[in-house]
Amino acid sequence: RRRAFLRGVEISGTAAGNNFSLPKGPARDAQIAYVKKWIDHAAVLGAPHIRVFAGRAPKGVTREEADKWAIAALRKCCDHAGKHGIFLGIENHDSIGDADSLLRFVKAVDHEWFAVNLDSGNFRTADPYADFAAAAPFAVNVQVKVEMRMGGQVKATDLNRIAALLRKATYQGYVTLEY
Repeated sequence: RRRAFLRGVEISGTAAGNNFSLPKGPARDAQIAYVKKWIDHAAVLGAPHIRVFAGRAPKGVTREEADKWAIAALRKCCDHAGKHGIFLGIENHDSIGDADSLLRFVKAVDHEWFAVNLDSGNFRTADPYADFAAAAPFAVNVQVKVEMRMGGQVKATDLNRIAALLRKATYQGYVTLEY
């Protein structure tokens, strides 16, 4: 944190590559411990946010069941994050390919230290800009990819349109470029 400050570098956040879509047991406990460890790292860095995933469901498990497991794990981690004043931002990744799925997590977790890590390139819908707009009011961090998938085609991201959507949502956080 000291080195970053002395060099004028702001730390916008950090990330964990977790999978919470697991049943109760040692594997999910290890994932929760892993994310809590990264929350502690974020506190040392002075990062206000950590990106997390819901994860992928094990073979033979319904998405609905896996989501229940992920929500329970996220709540446990949110309590730990809140003690450090750090937001957990769930990314539209893996099983979350549309705004409706993303916002179901936000509503289900229902924690003051839980929000969205909004990734412009991870929506898998016909109109990812509509999904982006729907999720933007719940974003605590935004990652803008230089390309977006639209109806099966990869196209250059309209950065002016993204900026307008963020202004409309009154978003005031960091916007990182991911390519």
